[in-house]
Amino acid sequence: MKLEVERSAVVAWNPSLSNAGIIAAGTVAGTMGADFDYSAHLELFKVDLNPEEGHSTGVTRTMKELGGTAASERFHKLTWGLSGAQAGGKYPMGLLAGGLSNGTVAVWDPKKIMDGKGEESLVVNVEHGKGPVQGLEFNPFQPNLLASGGSNSEINIWDLSNAESPTVYNPGSKAANTADSDITCVAWNRKVQHILASTNHNGVTSVWDLKAKRSLLTFHDANKKIRCRAMAWNPDDPTQLIIASEDDSTPVIEIWDLKITHSPLKELTGHSKGVWALSWCPQDSDLLLSTGKDHKTLCWNLKNGEVQSEVDHNSNSWNFDVQWSPRIPALLSTCSFEGKIKVVSLQDTRSEEARDTSSVPLFEPSKSAHAPKWLKRPLKNT
Repeated sequence: MKLEVERSAVVAWNPSLSNAGIIAAGTVAGTMGADFDYSAHLELFKVDLNPEEGHSTGVTRTMKELGGTAASERFHKLTWGLSGAQAGGKYPMGLLAGGLSNGTVAVWDPKKIMDGKGEESLVVNVEHGKGPVQGLEFNPFQPNLLASGGSNSEINIWDLSNAESPTVYNPGSKAANTADSDITCVAWNRKVQHILASTNHNGVTSVWDLKAKRSLLTFHDANKKIRCRAMAWNPDDPTQLIIASEDDSTPVIEIWDLKITHSPLKELTGHSKGVWALSWCPQDSDLLLSTGKDHKTLCWNLKNGEVQSEVDHNSNSWNFDVQWSPRIPALLSTCSFEGKIKVVSLQDTRSEEARDTSSVPLFEPSKSAHAPKWLKRPLKNT
């Protein structure tokens, strides 16, 4: 089963278990329709992979729209956090934050959007800087903290404890080799809550200590010309992160270990053009998704550095985003410049032709196959 909706939009999954099947979509910056409409919208959709009566499992169905609202500008990044979602909290579904093309960070209450009160859903709109905000992420340990990155290597940490009037601080002075370059991605460490990483368009990655309010280190690949657009931390190993090159001449994915930053630990080669997005599987750190300008979305087996499977065989345009569902194993979303958001299951990412002619499952036993952790039989106590 595959779901899709015709939208040119960036996506954020709801991070809670109770609302795991809801995604938000914000109109992506840098695109223009045939009617030259440059309006911006934030919408919520329901992801339901249970086939309706009369539908076969091979049918592509549309996602159900749950509500929407207008936005002042188009989105470079959208992220969903659970600030205010605790029992008795002000925001039962958490908060949605968007990095906009005009250099602002906007925050919405998704519950009001769901309730049909989209015009009342904007909580706050704050200025990050002059250029577009391309890096944006909520802290997974302290969801009231939101990191944003924009032009001229500026990083802000927003405290949304009082979301209508957030406070902001800067994590420290910029490194000399990152000045005058746009930040393209920020990412919180998945194990150590006060560690943040940022990567720049010029290929330099910085690691920040929020307690000490300073940069711990910066590094880049001195042997390759790399422009970075995407980065992700290993969900299990706090010193490993992955960086992707958007250069068509060097479309590599590099695994770095912070214990030694002279050169990458490993390189993954499988894309023929620049890589625009990465997503490390939260349920199984041996699996990584990547997507880019070659129309391909790949699932990597990091144990052997090989491609486990190709996702979304029928994409006809650049893919600019890919994300695992944070709560539903095997579920992932892709976004492309052909104007489609797709949600598919990794349980079966074969082409339509293969599906019609074969009953062999995706994860058949072989030398290179990797059975995801969520499919493995739990160990019994002896």
